[in-house]
Amino acid sequence: VNYLISPRRIRKIKDEKKYGKFKIITGFIPPKSPHNLIEEQLWNDPWALLIATIFLNRTSCQIARPYVFWFLNDNPNPSLVLEKNVNDLEIYFRALGLQTTRAKQVWRMSYDYIYKNWKRVGELYGVGRYGEDAFRMFCLGDFTVEPKDRYLKIYKAWYEMNEKNERIKEMNC
Repeated sequence: VNYLISPRRIRKIKDEKKYGKFKIITGFIPPKSPHNLIEEQLWNDPWALLIATIFLNRTSCQIARPYVFWFLNDNPNPSLVLEKNVNDLEIYFRALGLQTTRAKQVWRMSYDYIYKNWKRVGELYGVGRYGEDAFRMFCLGDFTVEPKDRYLKIYKAWYEMNEKNERIKEMNC
């Protein structure tokens, strides 16, 4: 199923459209939840959100969050990452472990993000199920996804409850 399109194409879409069986809402802004997920802060920068998912693999958000923002402060876009040697990126992951693997994932994903003609974020190097689910939910507003990650599940349940309450309020007006 071809349900994701590159950010370059998303920007060209003015209205809500359907791609396959999935709906892409380009004006979507995820509401802030009481759960304060890092994805809620990075929804407007798909590349940064995907970078955060690499940091968060096998690491709690509480531990990874300061390192994500340190990395993004020093490397605000994929082009700057590509100017660096993979070994130079390891410093951002040293305290989290798997620094060599994560540094390679970040560099290769950044390369693919810019140069690969991708249609789904899962085609990008190092982006797994969690990254795809987070991208679909927070960047595309696609809540048909059934996330495996427990925090994405919690956010989805909160979002759906919030949406239901909004519809009830509208009906009662």
